[in-house]
Amino acid sequence: MRAIGLDVHKKTTVVAWVDTETGEVASGLKVLTQDLVKEVASLPGPKRVALETGTQSHVLARQMMSLGIDVLVVNAFKVHRLFEAMKTAKTDKLDAKLLARFLADGLLEQLAVWVPDEDTHHARTLTRLRKHFVEQSTQVCSVLRAFLRAEGEECPYTDLSGKKAQVWLDECEQRLPSLLQSCFQKLRQELAEHKDKIAQMEAEIKPCVAERREAAQISTINGAGAILSLTIAAELGTLQRFPSVGNSISYGGLAPSVSQTGEHRFTGPLPHQRNPHLQCALIQLAQHFAWSKAFENTRLKRRYYRVLHKYGPNPAKVALARDLLRIIFAMLRDGTEFKPELLAA
Repeated sequence: MRAIGLDVHKKTTVVAWVDTETGEVASGLKVLTQDLVKEVASLPGPKRVALETGTQSHVLARQMMSLGIDVLVVNAFKVHRLFEAMKTAKTDKLDAKLLARFLADGLLEQLAVWVPDEDTHHARTLTRLRKHFVEQSTQVCSVLRAFLRAEGEECPYTDLSGKKAQVWLDECEQRLPSLLQSCFQKLRQELAEHKDKIAQMEAEIKPCVAERREAAQISTINGAGAILSLTIAAELGTLQRFPSVGNSISYGGLAPSVSQTGEHRFTGPLPHQRNPHLQCALIQLAQHFAWSKAFENTRLKRRYYRVLHKYGPNPAKVALARDLLRIIFAMLRDGTEFKPELLAA
């Protein structure tokens, strides 16, 4: 079998391979990334491919998988820790060669990441793009408020797109100097464009919830609307890739980092190696759940208040998000909907 290592870049990719039967090593073949799938498929005999995570890794992996090629996408951060122990130079040729060597020796299995299917990829793209537009809109709102504050105007409205806020902004615009009115109009126009994009994205997201069974199950939880439900379902993907619910909690970045040496054990902040989109969605869901008055006498709320009084609001929301992820994991595993009566114990 041919173990192939790919060092993928935007325009070109370096290909190296190791023949597991003869021990023959070939490295340094440079091909255009747009022709990579065709070049790999043309190599004779059975083959297995390894490439690092990157902007193009998942789409290339899906294309090769559709041709029946066994593909392993590995965590780039972790595999480079292995590279550091094997070499001192940093070249594309060495990276591809070591990927092929490690793949042939079976050292990459524990570093593999899950490659989402096409439907999950599309759902992730929708929700992540909508999140991007929301962040851009928030940034424009901050700039607009700072602009007005510098002119001695303090906006009394939280939502700048509301009817009352729009009337107030119209009046405020008339009070501004003529030289600044055009700048103010451009900011308002940019904000309106972002709001339109968000509305369009949400109109595309809502039908996807009914089409995706996992998202429909999550939407039965109080506070989980269409956007949060689809985000959590898409970012979690298939449950089969998690050996236990604890692994999904670590993947979502909801388990604190732990450092232990000898008799000393330290618990630190939430880790940076996580899925930030899943983490954000779960904490938002926990915040909605915490505000709800429907579950005041439940185990989840009692624990939330204990952590709140002892450690503060942020750790309490993270703890509640962990509990909600355990519930979601069980719902998706058993194919059931949210049952509030089970929380009353």
